[in-house]
Amino acid sequence: MNSLEILKGEYDQFLRNTSFNYVDQINYAIDDYANQSAKKSSGLTGGVGTGCPRLKVKLSELRRHNHDIERRMVNDPLRHLRALEHAAHEIGKEERPGYDKNGEIFYS
Repeated sequence: MNSLEILKGEYDQFLRNTSFNYVDQINYAIDDYANQSAKKSSGLTGGVGTGCPRLKVKLSELRRHNHDIERRMVNDPLRHLRALEHAAHEIGKEERPGYDKNGEIFYS
């Protein structure tokens, strides 16, 4: 197993931890994105772009969950952000089937 898959598993555990409510936040971000996209396509937003779903993750919560992974993220953010993004994407695909279009990752 490569290091991205290992990290993705660690972030999946973090995001699914019920103490932090990230699964609900992912669902909300996807639903909000879908609603904003529908408004944009119907002309209700005046052509303003909708961006992409966003998930805010607090480092303090990551630290509470696993101090070691929080330290590693601070020291090597790009690799960890990719793993976190992939984990959130997988949860989004499970929770909201059909949100994933052609394997694209919409979180940033």
